[in-house]
Amino acid sequence: MVVVAVTAFFIICLWRIFTKAGCSGAMSLIPLLPGLGPLISLCILAFGNWPIHQNRG
Repeated sequence: MVVVAVTAFFIICLWRIFTKAGCSGAMSLIPLLPGLGPLISLCILAFGNWPIHQNRG
């Protein structure tokens, strides 16, 4: 039960981060993939272009 609560909290936090970065919030579900899911999510946030920064002039 605790594992489900911690996982849900982690997904909600990632949803907010992806949304504030200007990406789709659904990308927060990538860490649910077994194996490299969390690493892929981290790489997207660290090395990807954030659409929210592209609108600034």
